[in-house]
Amino acid sequence: MKIQIKNKLKLVVGIAVVVFSINGLKAQDGAKLFRQNCTACHKLEGTLVGPGLKGVQAKWQEAGEAENLVKWVQNPAELYNSGTSEMAKLAWEITPIDMTPQALSEADVLAIFEHIEADVVEEKVEEKTELENTSEKKSGKIYTAEEKAQIKKENNNRSRMIFFMLLLTAGCLVAGIVSLSKTIQTFSILKMKKRDEEEDDKKGNGGAIATVIIALIMLAPFSGYSMSFDFEKDGWLFISDADNIILLVVNLVLLFILFDQKKTLKTIIKNYDPTLIPEKEVEEDAAESIVKLLTDTVDIEDEASILMDHEFDGIRELDNNMPPWWVWSFVATVIFAFAYLVHYHVIGTGDLQAVEYQKSVDAAQVEVDAYMSKMAMNVDENNVVVLTDAAALENGKNLYKINCVVCHKDNGEGLVGPNLTDDHWIYGEGDVKTIFTTIKYGTSNGMPEHESKMNPIELQEITSYVMSMEYTEGKAPEGTKIAK
Repeated sequence: MKIQIKNKLKLVVGIAVVVFSINGLKAQDGAKLFRQNCTACHKLEGTLVGPGLKGVQAKWQEAGEAENLVKWVQNPAELYNSGTSEMAKLAWEITPIDMTPQALSEADVLAIFEHIEADVVEEKVEEKTELENTSEKKSGKIYTAEEKAQIKKENNNRSRMIFFMLLLTAGCLVAGIVSLSKTIQTFSILKMKKRDEEEDDKKGNGGAIATVIIALIMLAPFSGYSMSFDFEKDGWLFISDADNIILLVVNLVLLFILFDQKKTLKTIIKNYDPTLIPEKEVEEDAAESIVKLLTDTVDIEDEASILMDHEFDGIRELDNNMPPWWVWSFVATVIFAFAYLVHYHVIGTGDLQAVEYQKSVDAAQVEVDAYMSKMAMNVDENNVVVLTDAAALENGKNLYKINCVVCHKDNGEGLVGPNLTDDHWIYGEGDVKTIFTTIKYGTSNGMPEHESKMNPIELQEITSYVMSMEYTEGKAPEGTKIAK
C-alpha cells in the first residue's frame, strides 16, 4: 500500500511539471501576440493612444461580460452596434479613436490578457532625444565575420565538452539502473517461489516502473528543445546552454532512480534472506544513516565520551565535531573562490559576464546576418534606399493602413502622431535612413517599434510609401522645418 501511494505521488508531481510548462508556453505566446497587436496603442499601465490594459479583464469580469471582452477585441464596432454590452458602450465613449478589429481567435485573446495580468513582460521605454547610429549603439566592439565565427566555435566547443561529460555520466547511471533492475528481477523471481505472487509483484516491480514513468513525464516539457545539426558545416553538432541544462536535469532524475532501485533491492534481499545483509546494516535505518553521515553525531549511549569538563547549573556541554556537510561546503567554497580568482582575474582564461554576454550576442548576430543575407533581407538603416516601383509602394500602403492609420490617419495628416506629409520633422531631416530608423526602433515619445512586426523589406516598403505621400492639410506642424 505504501509503495502504491508513493508511486501515485510521483505521477502527480510529473503531471504538475507538464502543466506548469504548458502554462509557461501560453504566457510566452501571449507576450508575442501582445507585442504584435497591441503595443501600437496600448501599454500595460498608463495611457498611450488607448488606455492601459492592466486590470481591464477584471473589470469586464466584474460586470459579468467576460465573454464580451473577447468579442470587443475581435470586432469593437460590431459589439457596440449590437447594443448588448454596457461595457462596450462605456469603452466606446472613452476611446478617443475607433479601435481596429483584430483577427485573433478566442484563445489568442485570452493568452494576451493572461500575459497582461501576469506581468510576464516588463515595458522598456528607451529614453532618447535623437535617433543616431542606433544599431551601432546596441553593441560594443565591432567584430569581423571571421572573429564572430571563431567566438561561436569556441563557445560551442566548451558546451560540447560539458555535454559529452554529462552524456557519459548519464550512460553510467543508466547502466547502473539496468544492472540493479536485472538483480531486482532475479530476486523477485526467487522470492515468488517462497511468497504470494501478488504481493511480490507489488514490492518487486512497482518502484522501478513508477520511477521510469516519472522520468519520462518530467522529460516531456523539454521536448520542444533540441540540438542543432548541420552535417555540411564544421562543428555540425551545436550544443546550447539549454541542452546542457536539460541533460543535467536528466542526470539528476537518473540518480534519483538509481538510489530508489538500490533501496528496493535491499528491501527485497532483506525479505528474501536477512542473512545476506550484515546485521548492523539491517538494523540501521537509511534515513538515520544519511543524517549521521552529514552531522557526525555521537549515539546517545556514547555521549559520555565527549562531555566537556566545565558545567553550569548542572548543565554540561558536548564536544561535538563540526558537521561534515558544513565543513565540506566551506572547503568547496574556498576551492571554488581560489579557482575563480585565478581563472577569471589572474591568468584571464575565462571571460567575465559582460564579455561573455557580448560574445554571445555577437555569435548570434552572425547567424542573423547569414539568414538575412540568404533571404535577401539584409536591409538596415545603413543601406536602405527609396523604392519607386508600384508593387513595393502598394505593399507599403497596405502596411501603413494596418499599422499607422490609428495614429497618423489615412492620408498621413496626423492625429495622435504628427503630420507625415508636411515639411516639418521631429527626428532628422526627413531622409530615408532616419524615417526607416524611426519606424524600425520607435521613439521615446510614444512611437512603437515595428522591428518585431515587419521584416526589413516591409520596413523599406512602408518607409518608401511614407516618403511618397502628397501633402495633406491636417495636424499643426511639429519639429523643425526642412527645406526640400
